Amino acid sequence: MLEMICRILIVLLAIVGVAELVRDFFSWLLRPDFKGDAALLLKMDGDTRDTEYILRCVQERFHWFGGRGRRWIVCIPGENFTEDQKKSIQLFSSCHPAVKLCESGDLVGFFEKEFANKERM
Repeated sequence: MLEMICRILIVLLAIVGVAELVRDFFSWLLRPDFKGDAALLLKMDGDTRDTEYILRCVQERFHWFGGRGRRWIVCIPGENFTEDQKKSIQLFSSCHPAVKLCESGDLVGFFEKEFANKERM
């Protein structure tokens, strides 16, 4: 009886493994070919403990998105932004240069510097 349960369990795990391989293959196959620059604006508010989790999730989504362009995650302080969140973002951005902390008044300058048309006369 125990042997039969073990065999059923192994078959179920094999089915789940094959399904995961098929899912990974199709997600790789259908990944968009992004060729431009992109920036994601995150208004950071709320609990300090969620800051790093949110940044890691967004960075993983950008990685999944693929592509060959430059990408930034721009963090904008919200109404309840704390000094601890600022330190957490600065610490995270020291290891991940695509993450920037930008005050809402500095956004225009950031986008002009990073996305300016260099070929314009």
